[in-house]
Amino acid sequence: MRRGFSLIETLLAATVASIMFTLMAVGLQYLLRAEAATQAEANTLAVLHHFAQRVRDDVHAAESFSLAESEDAQPTLTLTLTKRRTIIYDYHPHPAKIRRRVIEEGRTVARDLFELPRGSRIHWEPPPNAGPQLLAIVIERPVGEEPVELRKTRKTRIAAVLGLDRRYEGK
Repeated sequence: MRRGFSLIETLLAATVASIMFTLMAVGLQYLLRAEAATQAEANTLAVLHHFAQRVRDDVHAAESFSLAESEDAQPTLTLTLTKRRTIIYDYHPHPAKIRRRVIEEGRTVARDLFELPRGSRIHWEPPPNAGPQLLAIVIERPVGEEPVELRKTRKTRIAAVLGLDRRYEGK
């Protein structure tokens, strides 16, 4: 009758256990990476949703707008709501962010900052010549874990009709 385990049986059990722990650690690492990527994408989508809602509300309330480029060739949108109230959206690429400023009588009364994923770009699409003045903003943002230059991009287009809120005031 044999008692206990031989040295070879013990080494074999330890080897199998270490292989299983290694596989579990690698699986956990992939799971944590996937969770971090999902959380980052959820945060980005929340920022884009908030930004889109702000832009649409501002464009709908505006009387007029102008599209320009700042001194460093970055897109700037200026919305005129009344003679005393203006809203300016300007884009800063490093790090990628859009700044919103509300100006009343020459003073900045409110600011918002919308941070985008690194490597994001935006451009404004001017309205077509005919029909309602539809203003669109296109945000291109990289997706994936490769270097920014190699990533695929995902486009988000935010469109709003200028003065939409004002159309219903007189009715």
